[in-house]
Amino acid sequence: MISENSEIDTKVRKRNDTGDRYREIEMRASVIAPLIVELFDGKRVKRETIIQTIGEEFRNRGGYVAKGYNVTACVKSALKLLESQGNAVKVVKGYRDISSIPNAGGSISLVKTTNTSSKIKGLSTECEIIGCGKEEVYLFYYPSYKELAELKGKMEFPCKIGRTAVGTPERVGSIATGMPEFAKIDLVIHTDDCENMENAIHSILKLMGRYIEESPANEWYLTNKEQVKEIYNHIDELQHLYRIGVSQKDINQL
Repeated sequence: MISENSEIDTKVRKRNDTGDRYREIEMRASVIAPLIVELFDGKRVKRETIIQTIGEEFRNRGGYVAKGYNVTACVKSALKLLESQGNAVKVVKGYRDISSIPNAGGSISLVKTTNTSSKIKGLSTECEIIGCGKEEVYLFYYPSYKELAELKGKMEFPCKIGRTAVGTPERVGSIATGMPEFAKIDLVIHTDDCENMENAIHSILKLMGRYIEESPANEWYLTNKEQVKEIYNHIDELQHLYRIGVSQKDINQL
């Protein structure tokens, strides 16, 4: 099954030079982030103006907003992605400086971004960020676990998959203690319901036999970032199909 993010990437690239570049594309934070930069590059702009303009322009270019979807929350998530890259900077209350030239590294991407800023000493937060929403599901590991797996020729290694509503670096920094090395955050999934998204990913990994039962701590699985991304993409695709009204019968025939 082809992931929806891959389809979005392909569709947008094909229409990159046309006025309807977002035709048949559902609004997502990762999709509208480049549009924000395109429209407001080099400007200081009020957040409410960005929300209103992006909502109208995205529709004018052929995009659509799924029934019940919150445009404001999606634009806020897109701004958060841009801030993590340095392409958006909070200046005064309610205003952002938007720039195509990152202040802190990174580059605009349709389906992923990199966050390299953290106030947690030693914590590596250079990671891939996907999804849309105010809450987060994260994956982190300790480098020695990955190195040992690679020496044995294995692709999977112990990874912690958790959730937070306060920010992944702060959450991981508070729990990844007592080890002789710093944790590496490898993936952050934005969602509006981190509890159910985390439970869904956990359940699928358990069905795959990836749960580490002998671990003294919870939520550790033999997996990797790419495997968890694939699981998320399938979950996200099913959520999308239900939002647009595809029946269970039709889904079973996909």
